[in-house]
Amino acid sequence: MQTTRRQLLQGVGAALTARPLTGQTGAGERPVLWYKAAAREWTEALPIGNGNLGAMVFGGVEQERLQLNEHSLWSGHPVEIDSPHTLEVLPKVRQLLFDGKYMEAQQLAGQEMMVRTRVPASSYQTLGDLGISFDHGAAAEEYRRELDLDTAIARTEYRVAGARFTREVFVSQPDQAIVLRMACDKPEGLSFTARLTRPADAQTEYAVDGIVMRGKAANDGVAFECRIAPRVEGGKVEATPGGWRVTGANAVTFVLAAATSYQGKGATTRAW
Repeated sequence: MQTTRRQLLQGVGAALTARPLTGQTGAGERPVLWYKAAAREWTEALPIGNGNLGAMVFGGVEQERLQLNEHSLWSGHPVEIDSPHTLEVLPKVRQLLFDGKYMEAQQLAGQEMMVRTRVPASSYQTLGDLGISFDHGAAAEEYRRELDLDTAIARTEYRVAGARFTREVFVSQPDQAIVLRMACDKPEGLSFTARLTRPADAQTEYAVDGIVMRGKAANDGVAFECRIAPRVEGGKVEATPGGWRVTGANAVTFVLAAATSYQGKGATTRAW
């Protein structure tokens, strides 16, 4: 990362805090996709990304979900599938084509140039999910979620029992990180449990200073790591085997980074 985690957390917190919590909704003022309800399925979630790291943001009230992707997370392993006879046979195939002997050229290419090795199945896989369970329940009013197409910030906003809750998330290209900021305008009104999960092949560790998930994709695929560094404004933090817990905070900022061993032997899998 080009900046330190502390600098990024401080800068993002200040920038997002300075943005208005309400307003900016007038027609024609800016290009925005907005909705009055949370996403019910993956295709309704709002996409954010920088080409390498991305997320689908669901915008739930009681349960938020960010489905995470890292562009080099693949199952399977590199396999040499080139025929050893390709360069030797290629001039002969060309000459047969030049001579108009198309059937002979096809037969020779099929026998000597086509791959015969059975390649194990490989596939692109999800990095996992960041799930956040809020204590305030699901009885929300004035709900709105949106994706600003100018700033590339996905925002969720609503009221519960008179308190306004906001979440803003974007992906930084220079820092290769997903940034999520959660806030409540009621002092000490933000309490939740965060979990970093994946369907298989990963283990997650929770500590007071952050979350780390490590694993290796199926079929001898890439090794990977995902880390979250938090900045908590007020409140109390507790790390348990089942999640990262904060109670009575005013705002919390997450910076999430990920890396894989896709580049081959010796590649680092440390997110930072």
